[in-house]
Amino acid sequence: MICFHASPRSGNAFNKIMKVLGTDRVVIAPDTPGFGESEPPPAPVEISDFSDVMADFIMKHAFDEVDVFGFHTGSEVATELWHKLPKVVRHIVMYSAPIFSEEELADFRDKYTPVTFTDDGMHNVERWKFFWPWLGPEQPIENYATAFNETLRWGPAYSWGHRAAFNYAMSKRLKQVRAPVLVLNPRDDLYEQSKRAEEFIQKGRVHDMPGFGHGMLDTRTNEVAALVREFVAD
Repeated sequence: MICFHASPRSGNAFNKIMKVLGTDRVVIAPDTPGFGESEPPPAPVEISDFSDVMADFIMKHAFDEVDVFGFHTGSEVATELWHKLPKVVRHIVMYSAPIFSEEELADFRDKYTPVTFTDDGMHNVERWKFFWPWLGPEQPIENYATAFNETLRWGPAYSWGHRAAFNYAMSKRLKQVRAPVLVLNPRDDLYEQSKRAEEFIQKGRVHDMPGFGHGMLDTRTNEVAALVREFVAD
């Protein structure tokens, strides 16, 4: 199984669940270009560029068949990867699969703008406050802080993943997917948008998860892993 992280995070988001899922399969969570330990591209890129890199990774490692697990932006990478490698991608699991209205897209683009840096560092305080309302149920502040720190690593490139996500035609591309799709839909900032994915899934379902939210890969690891394992076993 190959896992694609949210933006602006890294493959570390899957560290805990990888230990559970990895007991009976190989699980890999590479960093997408510009995030984690990877080198940033010279300019903003699109979801198709991220998926090109991951398709190249899969082919270079000669994986004949893979299941994929995307998280927010990573869900779009997983969707596009199927279009690149339809005979290789076996199942697609998504932690949220947002289908935005035009009004919502305008609002999200307005909120997730490039960071304006200040000499007193208050831009980081404002960013902390911005994400704070989405502290997930049972998520320790230490886990929140770890996730927040990853958003600081690439400075101006912080918003590139969001930009790519908002540019992606998720409804159109998801509707064309023929692999089985499971959308895990916790009560986070993409809950309402991810409910709409049901209409575009040809084979699979949206699994509503009341009581779950940001941080669930760490706080509800075994429950999420059980859902994933059951789905990819088919």
